[in-house]
Amino acid sequence: GGGLPREAMALQERHRWMAANAAASFGVEDKVIEDYIGELNNLKKIDDFLQGRSKHRHIFIYYQRPDVLNDTMEMVDATGDARVMITTGEHEDMRIKSRAVFFMRANDGMADHGEKKPVRLDVSSDAELLFGEMSASPLESLNTGLMNVFQPLAGLSTSIDTESAVSNCDGEQAMGFRADFQRFTTDLSEGVRSLSAGIELPSPEAATVDTRTLQPAEIVRDHTALLEQYERLLDSWCQMIEQYLEEPLESQQKDTGEPGPRTELDFWRMRLQKITSITEQLRTKERKQVFNVLQSVTRLEQPGVPARQSLAQSLRRWKQVDIGITEAFNEAKDNVKYLSSLEKFIDPLYISSPSTIIETLPALMNALQMILTISRYYNTTERMTKLFTKITNQMIATCKACVLEGEDIDALWNKDRQVLINNFDSCIKLNMAYQEQYKKTKETLQKLPNGKQFDFSETLIFGRFDLFCRRVFKLIDMFQTIQQFTSLSQHRFDGMEKLMENFKSILFAFQTQKHDMLNFQEHRFDRDYMQFNHRISDLENSLRQFIKDSFDTMTSIEGSLKLLNKLQSILQRESLRAELESKFAVIFRNYGLELNQVQDQYEKCKTAPPVVRNLPPVAGNITWSRHLYKRIEGPMHKFKCNPAILASKDAKKLIRMYNKMAKTLIEFETLWYQAWVNSIDAVKSGLQATLVIKHPDDGNRFHVNFASEILTLIREARCMNRMGGIKMPEAAKMVLLQEQKYKVYNSELTYFLREFRRVTQLVKPNVANMMKAHIENLEYKMRPGMVTLTWTSMNIESYFSDIWRELDQFEQLVLTVNDMIDNRIDLNLKMVSNILLVNLPDESELVSLDDFVDMQERHVEATTNMLVAKSMEIESAVNDMLGAMVSYDFDPHVPAITESEISKVKAHYNQSMKQALLNATKRSLRSLKLRLSSNYRDASCQPPAFFEVDLQLDGLGVRMVPPVERIQAAINGGAVAVLKCSSRVDAWDTVTIPKNVQLILN
Repeated sequence: GGGLPREAMALQERHRWMAANAAASFGVEDKVIEDYIGELNNLKKIDDFLQGRSKHRHIFIYYQRPDVLNDTMEMVDATGDARVMITTGEHEDMRIKSRAVFFMRANDGMADHGEKKPVRLDVSSDAELLFGEMSASPLESLNTGLMNVFQPLAGLSTSIDTESAVSNCDGEQAMGFRADFQRFTTDLSEGVRSLSAGIELPSPEAATVDTRTLQPAEIVRDHTALLEQYERLLDSWCQMIEQYLEEPLESQQKDTGEPGPRTELDFWRMRLQKITSITEQLRTKERKQVFNVLQSVTRLEQPGVPARQSLAQSLRRWKQVDIGITEAFNEAKDNVKYLSSLEKFIDPLYISSPSTIIETLPALMNALQMILTISRYYNTTERMTKLFTKITNQMIATCKACVLEGEDIDALWNKDRQVLINNFDSCIKLNMAYQEQYKKTKETLQKLPNGKQFDFSETLIFGRFDLFCRRVFKLIDMFQTIQQFTSLSQHRFDGMEKLMENFKSILFAFQTQKHDMLNFQEHRFDRDYMQFNHRISDLENSLRQFIKDSFDTMTSIEGSLKLLNKLQSILQRESLRAELESKFAVIFRNYGLELNQVQDQYEKCKTAPPVVRNLPPVAGNITWSRHLYKRIEGPMHKFKCNPAILASKDAKKLIRMYNKMAKTLIEFETLWYQAWVNSIDAVKSGLQATLVIKHPDDGNRFHVNFASEILTLIREARCMNRMGGIKMPEAAKMVLLQEQKYKVYNSELTYFLREFRRVTQLVKPNVANMMKAHIENLEYKMRPGMVTLTWTSMNIESYFSDIWRELDQFEQLVLTVNDMIDNRIDLNLKMVSNILLVNLPDESELVSLDDFVDMQERHVEATTNMLVAKSMEIESAVNDMLGAMVSYDFDPHVPAITESEISKVKAHYNQSMKQALLNATKRSLRSLKLRLSSNYRDASCQPPAFFEVDLQLDGLGVRMVPPVERIQAAINGGAVAVLKCSSRVDAWDTVTIPKNVQLILN
């Protein structure tokens, strides 16, 4: 194993890491620490600490020479080299002489099996084990760490820009934590400083002889120089202590400007520490030896020894000093005791708001009363007055902090004015509560005349606070004025722009003075404040004139009262509020004129009131009366808030007039309401009418049988309900609840009848008689709405469904029939009428007589075939149309279509076919005649040639080939052929019912 001790081989990564850190701190090799840690006892102690078996979370490692006792039983360093020592710092008597290291378990939570969570040994370093160094002065190290590390990290200092650890707390909790932390660090710093800042008494020089082995006579005889040294030393001690004790306490206390009560406690703690330091020094062995030697010499009475008068005087002087320092110690201890009991009551003065401090004042006064009554030393008038004064000073400082809220004095101009005024008000309330609680305690003590009394100077105690509150009153007045004019500018009154500009210039002039407004000892502020008020007074005079002009131009009472209320909510200064109160009386007088106007208007229009557009009659009349009532009732409510106005004689007359007019308007409304209630049942009976009626004066056209009074009732009920303050009859409620249903029924039925008329008007006249059965069938489906169904029936929805389905079916039939007529019948008839039965050549073309005859024969043959086909197509279309109309699904109660009607329709279209053939024949013959006529187009022009002929000489003259007779015969033949075309088209059978129709009828 390389010669290492057996125990050292048991070290793991964690042990080596601990040894390396300790060795680096002590400046030795790692092996030195590892060897020591590896020893069995030491390794067990460290493993118990790491595994959580130790009750401590920490362990120390020293590297120094151990302590031993010398002959005088004092601790001194042992001889030899420094050693490594491991301790928890609890039972072992070890001092830190230069430096020590410590290790601490960071996570001391419990594992699953209930034991403390162990630290992993196979890992050299992680967050589970912390390491640190400690100097020979632990208190100084702690103080340095708190001041320079933890205080900035906790967000308690502005020197390091870190996120505050207390940012999630509310304001008072964060302030309390900072104050406690600051006080602890301050106390620690003062304590550390007191260990080295006390009175250092000189120590005796090392003696060459052991005075404990000498007799007093031998010292006097053989060691005179030593005795003189001790005597001088005693005199210097007396002088130093007397100088400290005789120094006035006021000069020992540092002047911190406006010290709070904590400075008093800190002073007495420091004084106690200094006196304790003196007594501790006097108890050391070398100083006690000085006292022993000098006292033993003064007790020497052997003959031949000279008297030591100066030594006796020094010892008597020391006895007085000892009595003085004991008394000073007792005084400081007693004062610290009672002032410490006061500490928890003065903490709120530093960390709380003024409103919170008020709640703690009774407890604070009780504590001060206890100090006055029980304390042996601190209950003097001077000290109690001083303590009260410091409490007052701290209250003033807290009030300033509350107002400033951590900002500088110039930031007051930008703060919310109302919040600022509330903070000022809390300062005044604190002063009042403070003095009131003081007087209560004083009165309580006066009931015990033999006890201590609160006979302190109230001027000294409360004078500064009263001066501060005077300044606060001025600030409240000033900021209220600023808030008043700022609110006026925000309301944007017309014509006030110049006043606002003047105010801004006054405020800017005051702000430029840069006053410390919370410094009540600055008299320059008071002078400028008076000047500010003087200029504001001039501005208010202009404001009064503006208010007067505004009320003079106001025409309505309601508008005047609104303006008055708005100004009253804005203007807070007494002079302006008095001006507004006078306006109240003027408005009340104008209100009397308003009452007369309302009365005249009522008498003039009560029989036919002007009704608001779109309002029904009853709601319109009630709205009119309520409007008049509101005109007189609204202002009267506001006048009731000012009893002084209503107490005059003229006011009583106006009140009687108001009561009479109000009663009349309420009765008017009641009459209209009662008439409406009485008419509801009669109007509601209209819901029992049938849905549809036929009007005899309108050609028996269908109409929706919905009474307009129902809609009026619904509108009245809805308007009444919106107006409020009106009891709705149950009958009106029921109608109003079904408003949507009635309106939907009415709208849908109206739309249906409109569609019914539209569809029936689509029926063509040619088939109107035959369509009467279909229309009668549709009307039969509508019959329940004319006979049985009323507006309250439950099956109206199904009725609508049936008639809409029947109307859709009828409309589909009409569209089908119209389509057949337009596209299959009328279109083909038009085509037949426009057919040309002759084939005429073009104007520029000449034909021979033979060609003309052949051309006509071929054309007539083709045209005849087409006419026969068209006739058959039209007849088929008519038969299909008749079949569609006959196949309609009729109700059994509706008479069927008769055969005579069917025959009439077919005979009509047969006649239409004949007429079309006749039109085609006439048109063809007219075309032929016109083509052959000499005035073909224009009689002045030569007509175009038609036949191609030859002129031949036969010896006797000129003859035309073919001759005119033959040409005439050919033309006549063509005309005959045209006439024969129509005869070859067979006539329809208008007597026999078509087969497809007959099948449907069967």
